Amino acid sequence: PVVEKAVDKDTLVIGKIISEPVLQVMPPSSTAGNSLAKRLTGRYYRTALVEIMGGITKIDEAIVKCDGSNATVPGVTTTLNLNMTDTYANHKLCFIQAASNGAGYIPFHYVPATTAGDTHTILVGITGLMYSATGS
Repeated sequence: PVVEKAVDKDTLVIGKIISEPVLQVMPPSSTAGNSLAKRLTGRYYRTALVEIMGGITKIDEAIVKCDGSNATVPGVTTTLNLNMTDTYANHKLCFIQAASNGAGYIPFHYVPATTAGDTHTILVGITGLMYSATGS
């Protein structure tokens, strides 16, 4: 997951860095990494070990099924609902995108609002009881 340094009045501080960040690839020019998309694609970022805290009891891989209308944004905790149908059928943690009601997790990755039924895999931090929906 991509994280950033905490700022004043931040409500999603998830941990603290416990190792020296290591640059993965040096950008070849000042414009090569001038946007998040360019930095991620070119691997122009640093990695470090992070001690997780802040009420996260587990970090788990989850499948997100798109609904065609709502995007999943890192740190936004209301736009995914536990997809009961897919979770029970696949024996994996599955979510469906939604406009509201999500609770009990923090998504660590972005999923666009693509065609309904598209699936993506992300990491989520489990923080408590989740809101469920029948799903598909």
